[in-house]
Amino acid sequence: FDGDLPVNCNYFEYFTTRFSESSKKSKTAVMVRRPLGGGWEHSSTKDFFSWKTSRTKNYLVHSTTIPFLSGEYVNTNQLHNGMPVFLSSVGYALYSDPHSRWKIGATDYVSQGLGLIKSEWPHSGKMPHQIVTWQILTPDTEMWVRDVSIAVNEMTEHGVLFE
Repeated sequence: FDGDLPVNCNYFEYFTTRFSESSKKSKTAVMVRRPLGGGWEHSSTKDFFSWKTSRTKNYLVHSTTIPFLSGEYVNTNQLHNGMPVFLSSVGYALYSDPHSRWKIGATDYVSQGLGLIKSEWPHSGKMPHQIVTWQILTPDTEMWVRDVSIAVNEMTEHGVLFE
């Protein structure tokens, strides 16, 4: 790959898959652009995801419909379905489910992909603060409905970043 990263490329990532004739196996290479100095740096997939999660900020979740899910969600530096996991101080997780949707729910149910709040559409690699529409699971009908009261904002060392 020559030139700059694609505009929609998150976390300065670029994946390539090569088929090796000698080993008859496919190999995936991760290329990471250095923050300073330009150029490309090759890295293993494991190293890349360590790099990716360590640079992800914490989030402030606000929901007037389900207020007990509101609060700060702290980066655990662990991945679930290829994306970082964030935990609240009261036992809830913000994570990527198997269908590439951000979900918020009890930590006990993360492995099952369950939650009470989810992104309306698959995130396509976007982080939670980049998601525009969220849905809640209604207890009476057990259907997902859009909830405009939900906001997920990135935390910085200077406070909350509102977009």
